[in-house]
Amino acid sequence: MAEQTASGYIQHHLQNLTYGQLPNGDWGFAHTAAEAKAMGFWAFHVDTLGWSLALGLILIGVGIGMSGGGAGGWSSVVQFTLLAFSGTIILYSLWIVMIALTFWFIKFDNNVTILQAMLDTGRYPATVYPPWLRMIVTFIVPVAVATTVPLQALRGELSGLQVLLYLAIGAAAFWLSTRIWRAGVKRYSGASA
Repeated sequence: MAEQTASGYIQHHLQNLTYGQLPNGDWGFAHTAAEAKAMGFWAFHVDTLGWSLALGLILIGVGIGMSGGGAGGWSSVVQFTLLAFSGTIILYSLWIVMIALTFWFIKFDNNVTILQAMLDTGRYPATVYPPWLRMIVTFIVPVAVATTVPLQALRGELSGLQVLLYLAIGAAAFWLSTRIWRAGVKRYSGASA
């Protein structure tokens, strides 16, 4: 094999390890740069995804090992995984709501800043906040459900009922964000209006 430059290596992997819908409608790996580009938004790079998942699992494993293991054993790991997925859906839903608000507010340039400020509350465990603020970051803007709660499940601090409640909050956030998005799209009259 000929010696490759760093940019050649990256181009090779972004082209040859891209999975998505091919121009003929089938799903598979791209064989050319044009096929990779034609796959569009829904294509993903298998090696990037693989490394991200592997490093994430290693980080979780090291964290569990350093903390003396999950208090609930495998059930706490399963609860953590479900709640982490639910937390991802919650963060996605918050982004959708912030973007959808631009349908109603014409000058809404700082929506990313507002969302970042809300997400900053997730840097700390929800238990450090007073009860009234804890209710807000758990049920109204459920940042704590996305950040604090999965770790509480990993430490075995949550009951099965609490896990179900927090999963329901994730589902409700997704449902509400899609309703807000659809209402905004219905109201939208065009950028040139």
